[in-house]
Amino acid sequence: MRMNNMLFGFPIHNVFINPNSYDKETIVSDIKKNYEIDGDRNEWGSSKLHHPYGDWDNEKFIDINYNKLKEVYQKTFDDFFKNHFKSTELFNYHWNIVNYTAIKTGQYMKAHTHPEYDFSCTHYINFNPEKHSSLRFVNSSPTGLFGKEIMNEQYLIADRSHISNSYLYGDFDYPSLEDDMIIFPATLQHEVPVQKETDELRICVVTNIKLLKGGV
Repeated sequence: MRMNNMLFGFPIHNVFINPNSYDKETIVSDIKKNYEIDGDRNEWGSSKLHHPYGDWDNEKFIDINYNKLKEVYQKTFDDFFKNHFKSTELFNYHWNIVNYTAIKTGQYMKAHTHPEYDFSCTHYINFNPEKHSSLRFVNSSPTGLFGKEIMNEQYLIADRSHISNSYLYGDFDYPSLEDDMIIFPATLQHEVPVQKETDELRICVVTNIKLLKGGV
């Protein structure tokens, strides 16, 4: 299942990752065990969360095995580029799983981009939309920054939760479900807001994609 949306004029793609197509339970279980060892592992700048980026060789934690998941991702990305760029051939690109994030009450990730890549992906592998924070995107458009002053009437009556109105606002919380993967331009600023109180761990796998010279 694929769904394409336009957020602030940028393409956002939703892809359903079948949880039975890889060893999801093992990955989630191992990440939960790592979180129990240190819930604030490898805090990044002003962000507060558990993640292994830059700390891959720390023997205190379980090294997550993504081999089966990578096979699923490869097919997902091949299909994505074929459909997104309407190409009959496969694009020449490189991708890698760069991180996972695990967040509970009071934790968050500050706004950032991945400017050295072309696309970024967030895969929700343990996520309760009723309890967990969705990925929040920041609108860099002047319309979003000053929408309240420019189009005051629209700003006041528009449904803020609907993506078609996202251009009116300075940010947008992108609605997601467990097993969703969101694929978006890597230069689009995004963050995880402070997580409200919950005893359930919010877990995402993060991937970046780089288009290579030479085209298809």
